[in-house]
Order: sequence, then structure tokens, then C-alpha cells
Amino acid sequence: MSNVYKTWIYHATEEAKIINSDEYEKYYKEGWQDSPAPFLLYEDLGLDSDKIKAKDDEEIVKASIIFKAVEGVIDCINGELNLDEMSKSELEDYARKHLKIELDRRRSKNRLCTEIREALNDDSE
Repeated sequence: MSNVYKTWIYHATEEAKIINSDEYEKYYKEGWQDSPAPFLLYEDLGLDSDKIKAKDDEEIVKASIIFKAVEGVIDCINGELNLDEMSKSELEDYARKHLKIELDRRRSKNRLCTEIREALNDDSE
């Protein structure tokens, strides 16, 4: 993928939006993040903030699982924004990681992108 790519950014009080990665520093200085995780409230996620503050192992594990899932979704949706910029190898890796499908690299890059988009649409229905 090229050095500049599209990415979602998140803010505590603004709607999420898509920017080019080379603009991120400007937005970061204005309170934007590359993940919604810093703005999520434990209680909204079914977590007990008092237990987390008390370093309750079970609650910390639950929080870790939730935040790893959030990061996985972010990785997936940012990748989807950039499918057309990926190499065939990157498309294969993306499909394997996020969709658990194997692509046939002998196909054209456009066809591989189409297969991924179709699989993403199938998953969302």
C-alpha cells in the first residue's frame, strides 16, 4: 500500500470521518484519534470501572478482549477503504485475516478486490 492511505479518525464530540493519513497529525492536535477506544466508557461496554481501577484480573481480561475487538474492526474497515491501493499479496493477507477466505492470486487485482467486497457485503447482511 502507498505511504498515504485513507483512514477513519474519531473524536470525543464529533462524528467519525475519513481522512488521508498524511493529515493525521493536524487532526491529532485537535483531539482526534485513530481509534474510538479512548472515548469509550467502561460502563457502556458492560465493564465495571471500579473493578478495573482495583486491578481485578477478570474485569481487565474482559476489557482487553473488548478493546482488541475494537482494534480488529478498525483494522478491517481501514483496510476496506484502501483495497484498491493494496498489492495482490496485501489483498490475500487482508482476506485471510479479516474474512477467513483464500484468494486465487492468479486472478486480476480488480477481481480480487471484487471478491473481498462481495465477502464483506455477505458478512454485513
